[in-house]
Amino acid sequence: QTTPGVGDPPGWKLEQCASQRNLDDSGIAHATRIGRWFAERRLRPTAVRHSPWCRTRDTARLAFGRSEPWAALSNIFEDRSGADAQAIEVRRFVDTLKADDLVVLVSHGSTINHVVGVGTAPGEAVVVRRRRGAPDAAAVGAGSIEVLGRLRVP
Repeated sequence: QTTPGVGDPPGWKLEQCASQRNLDDSGIAHATRIGRWFAERRLRPTAVRHSPWCRTRDTARLAFGRSEPWAALSNIFEDRSGADAQAIEVRRFVDTLKADDLVVLVSHGSTINHVVGVGTAPGEAVVVRRRRGAPDAAAVGAGSIEVLGRLRVP
């Protein structure tokens, strides 16, 4: 959950968190609960990546204590010019994962929808894997990723 609004405020700057929509108290508490949910189930991600936006970084770090920024997860809500290239990069990454890898990618609803073809609510996750027998992800688009379900930690 973030401060109210759609998109980021006029004049926002990626390098200035104060200019963006950020997590509100509810969002901070929810990110912490996500981390506890994973820990209680002994689920330890092998990697955690977030978009360059401050709210995704904060979510990832509050939940998992670590994360690295990845431009491929950038918000495409206002600028879709690189959306297809970003989606291909994410799908190629999914292609490289081993069967026992558990990776968390923290992004934005518009970006997630573009990559996997499924819309999400704030704070909701989509659990995916590479579709068995699918050709290279870049060649077939979102059809190379199988959506296993949704995860909503209360």
